[in-house]
Amino acid sequence: MKKVLSVLLAAAMVMGMSVSAFAKNEVTFGAGDANTNLKNNTAADLTFSEVMHEGKLYNNVTDIAGLGAGDTLYFPVEMIGNHCNHNADKDWKIKVNNAEYVKSADFFYDVKGDITASSILWVKVVLENDFDHFEVSDEASFYFYVYDTEHKVESQTVIVSYPFEDYAEKTIDKEMAKDVIVANSNTIYSLADGINSLTVVFKLGESDIYVTAKMWAGEEYLIKAAANTKWSKELSKEYDEDITVMTIETDLDVREVLFESAKNNKQIVEVVDGALVAVDSEFVSKYELCEYFELSKGYIADAEENGTYALISADIELIEVEEEATEEETKENPSTGANDFVGAAVALAVVSVA
Repeated sequence: MKKVLSVLLAAAMVMGMSVSAFAKNEVTFGAGDANTNLKNNTAADLTFSEVMHEGKLYNNVTDIAGLGAGDTLYFPVEMIGNHCNHNADKDWKIKVNNAEYVKSADFFYDVKGDITASSILWVKVVLENDFDHFEVSDEASFYFYVYDTEHKVESQTVIVSYPFEDYAEKTIDKEMAKDVIVANSNTIYSLADGINSLTVVFKLGESDIYVTAKMWAGEEYLIKAAANTKWSKELSKEYDEDITVMTIETDLDVREVLFESAKNNKQIVEVVDGALVAVDSEFVSKYELCEYFELSKGYIADAEENGTYALISADIELIEVEEEATEEETKENPSTGANDFVGAAVALAVVSVA
């Protein structure tokens, strides 16, 4: 099945109604922080004619296949037909209508050229991943625009329509849980009636990554099986290695992450603030993931909430991080190990070392 996002780059008038007609439903997100010398220009001169998703740029009215909850959209900001090559003015604020579908919306001045070769200004919109999208019968829609608080004017409006009716549904029973389940994109997974909980192993699409997760009765889980691969210039320069990052997201209650690999000269690390940090992991052979499946060789690590992981050369020197809990925190939150983690999203990364 195919899920499509429609992005309509429209003027400030929506179906004959002004943006202010919907103001009661608006939420203010990111604001600019620069004192820019715009001369006679204001936010009213800002337009949006493109949108970027997973590294691909789309023009005007467009359909984007494969968009899911939690995805990130980038909208390049244009002023009088040209890309803004400066930061957002301190008087600019991003206004979002129907903000329950939006986790965050911020200005992002790509001064390092991480997104494109040029240093330009973007509006970065991250879709929410915990709203009750399973009950949306038609589509979720929201729009945003930039408001100029000094001149009391607003930019062109971007309307986003996000249909959900074509999600596939799959029920997992005890027999299915005895084997590895290949996760499908845009599929809602739930337990069969009469089952309180199950430990399930998912293979994430065509990747060599497996996750062991706990599923609970009455819960529905959305897995993003499609991988978003991107070369990390900052990590490559920092560690003098060619590093490619592959990001995968899921709202499963993940307990373990496994990387299938025939080599034992690697290590699993976590990417924290641009640094590679050692995590509790080990190389295993003939590791039984479930009753019907055995991992011949690979790496296993305890999962952490919102962690970004990488499989790298064992020769790379890592930063050791030790967390010290206060006596009061220890009493209130006794250590129970990574297997008690209940997560919302897990981002995984596989690193290619030249």
